[in-house]
Amino acid sequence: MANYVNTPEGLQRCLAAMATTDDVALDTEFHPERSYFPRLMLVQLRPREGEAWLVDPVPGLDLRPLGAALSARRLIAHGATADLQILARVANLRPGRVFDTQVAAGLLGYGYPTRLGIVLREIIGRDIAKHETMSDWSTRPLHPDQLRYAAEDVLWLHAAADRLQARVDEGGKGEILRGLMDEQLAQILADPEDQAVWRSMPAALALEPHERAPAQALAAWRERVARERDQPRQNVLADAAILDLARRSPTTLEGIGNNRRLSPALIRRDGPAILAVLAAAAAAPAPDAAPYRDRLWTDLVRLAARVAERQTGAAAELTLGGDTVSRLARGQPLEPWRQEALGEWFFGFLAGNSSITIRDARMT
Repeated sequence: MANYVNTPEGLQRCLAAMATTDDVALDTEFHPERSYFPRLMLVQLRPREGEAWLVDPVPGLDLRPLGAALSARRLIAHGATADLQILARVANLRPGRVFDTQVAAGLLGYGYPTRLGIVLREIIGRDIAKHETMSDWSTRPLHPDQLRYAAEDVLWLHAAADRLQARVDEGGKGEILRGLMDEQLAQILADPEDQAVWRSMPAALALEPHERAPAQALAAWRERVARERDQPRQNVLADAAILDLARRSPTTLEGIGNNRRLSPALIRRDGPAILAVLAAAAAAPAPDAAPYRDRLWTDLVRLAARVAERQTGAAAELTLGGDTVSRLARGQPLEPWRQEALGEWFFGFLAGNSSITIRDARMT
């Protein structure tokens, strides 16, 4: 059974256990649905040798000592980005070394993103229960089934990481994995870029040039307000509402209200601020629709990465991560490890030296 911690004294015992190892398996349980910042509900830890520790922050436990201790260790996690971003905010975690079993599995042909249960079964032959995935982790006391489930998430991570690392080394993919991990760490530690949020909205790339600046400004305003209020961004202003306002650019409260999905309460609360944002955006230059040549070119690049994935095993979601598509569009060089991950066929396709054929619903 795992050690359950919800007092400062218990946390000190946990820190002493973590001090005995250089590798710490890590997971968290959190609720992301009703707030801008996900609500941390539980931190699961396990040193390389020893039992699991379940640290409960809900009673108001100060996690900064834990963040300092973990910053000095290699952290092994599955789908680490969200976990580490949460701990960076609530515990001042500054991770320097991370091994993400989900990323490693994605490099080795297991797909990305792949659930922990699948990776453990395929890599070390271990089945774990996942029936508590959508459990309510805010209630106290936590049920024994929840505690068992939470502990299982870290019990086998060391074994999985060791096996994955061995397969990466056997395949000569060590440099690629290090590059992917460094890219992930940079993403975890990066400050939010509000001015770029609008690009991720559905249909944003279909906006006319004069509609882009209002969309960009409204999305950035929503991001700031959602953080200040700690509300989900869609509760402040939905994506569809931003796109509609960007297209219409109303100049009065009555004009805002011409969209039936914008409630009178929202207009009373935020209408003046929205009008001010739209007025400022009217004088701003239109941002580029996207850092790509066009949508068709982007689709072809992503298709080529999918085809290359069949040859290299490296998931396209990983090999095209970050601003890779943007740099390809601009003719900028990629990191050597990323070029290796994408493979010769991919670059031959972009250069027009190879092709994709679809015959009998099969791609070659």
